[in-house]
Amino acid sequence: METAALTDDALIGRVAARDVDAYGELHRRYVRAVLGLALRSLADREDAEAATPEVFGLVWRDAPRFAGSEADAVRWLYDLARAALGEAVATESPRRWATWRVHRALMSLDEPERSVVELAYWGGMRADEIAAFLHVSRSAVVELARAALGRVGDDLAGAPA
Repeated sequence: METAALTDDALIGRVAARDVDAYGELHRRYVRAVLGLALRSLADREDAEAATPEVFGLVWRDAPRFAGSEADAVRWLYDLARAALGEAVATESPRRWATWRVHRALMSLDEPERSVVELAYWGGMRADEIAAFLHVSRSAVVELARAALGRVGDDLAGAPA
């Protein structure tokens, strides 16, 4: 099975078995979120960029302990990130956890849906601009956006608080 199709829990299980491809996929899914957390938590960008690989070093080291637990994979990864970042994020903020959950929901989208959301919300593009950029119809962009937001909403509604 390709690692991109695996759940976060399954990926961590494979990382525990020292699967480098699974580690790469987990890193791909969460490196931006970990860096974002580090940027909000630490004094400067250089510190945040130095701390991010430390988090993933902890993931590699501690994955065997996660594999036998009942913990939620994303919360476990978030806790590792907080530990690596130290006192700056020692007190969990509900806003930070909500941001993490939104990131996880967005990363679970299929590529066309995620592209539409990223171009619209982070790129500031209108539907007609996204359609031209992606070489699809405007109605396809609207449908992809609706589907994406519905899936994100469903994911967030079902995610642990």
